[in-house]
Amino acid sequence: MAGQIIILNGAPRSGKSSIARAIQESFDGVWLNLGVDVYEQATPARYRPGIAAWRRASGP
Repeated sequence: MAGQIIILNGAPRSGKSSIARAIQESFDGVWLNLGVDVYEQATPARYRPGIAAWRRASGP
């Protein structure tokens, strides 16, 4: 069974969290709210490559 992703984009305080909450409460199935601010907390650093990982891979 294929999953579904809904991307909510907008300025701070534009209602994205309220929409995500409404989706969780009214849509069938399990819906997770993985905001950008949650991504860093929920994902181990080794799976979040950034500039430091790029430098290691490319040399000093």
